Amino acid sequence: MLGRPQSKRSRLQRSEDRSPHTHSDSVPEEGIPAISSLDIKDYLFADEGDGILSHDRRPDPTRVTRKEEIFQSMIQANYFFISVLAKDRAFGADIVHATSIWNTPLQQLISDDMAAFFDKWLVWHRFFLPNLPTLVNLRARLTSEKSAISTNCATKLLFALLCVTALELQRNITREDWRLKQKLQLAVSFYGQEFIFSPPTHHDSVNVSLFLSDYKPTALVTMQAIAHKTIKSEIYINIAYGISHRLEAVNGEGAQYLSGLNAADYDTFEKCLFDSIQGIQMVSNHATVDGLVRRPLQSLRYLTAYMKTRVDAYQNALKFRQCTPRAIYHIQWATSTYILFQMLAEAKQSLHDPGRFIGLAEETEKKCLEQINYTNSLLDAVQQGNSGNEEIKAVRSVMELRFHTVQNWIIGLGFLYTSSLGTRSGREWGSRRDSDIFRDETIKITSQITNVLKETGEQSNNYFKEFLERYGSAYPNDLSSILEKFIQCSTLKLHGIDFHPPPRYICLENVIICKNILENNVVQIKCSGHLHPAFPKQLDLFQKCAEALANMASSPILTVDAAFAGGCLYAMSSKIVDGLLGLMKRLQSDFESAGNGDVELVDAIIASAEYDRLHSVDFNQFQFQFPEEMGSEAWPSGSFGQPEAFSNSFDWTSLLNLDNYTFEPEDPAWFAGNSA
Repeated sequence: MLGRPQSKRSRLQRSEDRSPHTHSDSVPEEGIPAISSLDIKDYLFADEGDGILSHDRRPDPTRVTRKEEIFQSMIQANYFFISVLAKDRAFGADIVHATSIWNTPLQQLISDDMAAFFDKWLVWHRFFLPNLPTLVNLRARLTSEKSAISTNCATKLLFALLCVTALELQRNITREDWRLKQKLQLAVSFYGQEFIFSPPTHHDSVNVSLFLSDYKPTALVTMQAIAHKTIKSEIYINIAYGISHRLEAVNGEGAQYLSGLNAADYDTFEKCLFDSIQGIQMVSNHATVDGLVRRPLQSLRYLTAYMKTRVDAYQNALKFRQCTPRAIYHIQWATSTYILFQMLAEAKQSLHDPGRFIGLAEETEKKCLEQINYTNSLLDAVQQGNSGNEEIKAVRSVMELRFHTVQNWIIGLGFLYTSSLGTRSGREWGSRRDSDIFRDETIKITSQITNVLKETGEQSNNYFKEFLERYGSAYPNDLSSILEKFIQCSTLKLHGIDFHPPPRYICLENVIICKNILENNVVQIKCSGHLHPAFPKQLDLFQKCAEALANMASSPILTVDAAFAGGCLYAMSSKIVDGLLGLMKRLQSDFESAGNGDVELVDAIIASAEYDRLHSVDFNQFQFQFPEEMGSEAWPSGSFGQPEAFSNSFDWTSLLNLDNYTFEPEDPAWFAGNSA
């Protein structure tokens, strides 16, 4: 209670002294290394010869060798997250090693009443993944002796995974609940390894893959060293995509994918709708796993054609029947995704005419605003007889956030393309006629902005100048507006349960928005010598965004640090926003300390920022190296048992206060022969 335990106490003694009733705000003995602002700044864009990211005012020579990393972080959000977390030794440190022994039937651990109670905590997960079965339903299927599903590892994995998720959301927990959670985590590890290597051809395989991808990508990892790579969730997306194709082939579902939308019975209509929506989720997830900019034009045309047929059918259904708020949300979510892919395809077609990007951005704005108004009109009609419906407020807020985010993506893409393409010479266009943007021209965006604003440079980039004049001043305000909408969404509740969106495509988007705001301020100072007028407001939004994400990760029984160590994407998002906030504060401090607004001071800003060590310690105090076999790029790796290499490795659990409780692939042929 008085502080740091005595160093002479054995690790075993400390483990025995831990109590599930200790408070979670105490600092662990060795402390938890956390994400450093210095690590984050390595992936912010700037010219390779620019001293803006150096520790002093001289250019940083190492940035020349890291141009590819900076470029990839600009065009691919997942690369940014994976790169930053690769330098962090706490993320996923609580990974549960796979067990080769699990003989306890799950239905013996979870009663019917307990399953019904847990279901109440999963209301948001079921809202965003509408085909997710209830725990009561899953338990009944596992209990039935006549059902072959009782031997399905996907069903068992989904049941255990949902129970663990529900337990993490509890406001009060007993010692027995904590022990139950530990048992369920072992079950997740055991059934997860079986599932990864042999996924059954069953709808539960699709559901559990989507849940893992959207909410818990690190749940099945057996080594902390590769936990950060799972953020792409590519393995889960591929499994869901491939199993779905096999199910269509086996059950003949492909030909009837929209026939139920004309059914008179609403339940039949909604089932058909959500089955079709699930297909769009899988396709869009697969299309964006490596970033939107990487998709070739031919692939985007295929995606838009695939989605147009379905979105037109959904919109037609809205005209002749009143839908539930959740159905409206999923229809409009699919519509927003279609608009995004459609505009991105138009952008790819405009690579030889960058002047069209203003028109594309304006068209996107118009379409998104129309859909926001249309969504509100649909919800107003539903609200007339359901004034107290919490789902109506949730759909209204989340869809407004979604459409504004889509609009922002296209505007941001316009900045990226016009700044890069407008500098090409005729000879370069000849050699790159069928190519997209390139690294060397993309990472020079800061110089492009400076040249345009100061009218310098030998080559005039009129395309970029026009786009900058149209959207330059509005863009940072639009970014802040999206953060405001996200913070508003974070206060939503369904049946008393706090907002828990899929972090992979909602929370991580807002982290990238924070990154863009920071980069915009760096350019702002470099070009004008002044902070953005809304800088104090931006600082406040960063703080609130980090707090909102932390609240999603934590509860009275789980700290943010413990959630981060468990591989939680909410906690990861919160910590990265905290790191970006630290850079913002140092940017302000260094700028204001100059007093005279000297633009040359910018050379020392950002890179000189040291990590705000509220939650960190000196990395050098840990003399720890991963064994060689942990350096593998492959995932999953290891076996059902704990690798021998771990026996002599550092005990990461000693760093964590985890007991602090209050008591496409286009062709799925690779699945052939892998049925369970």
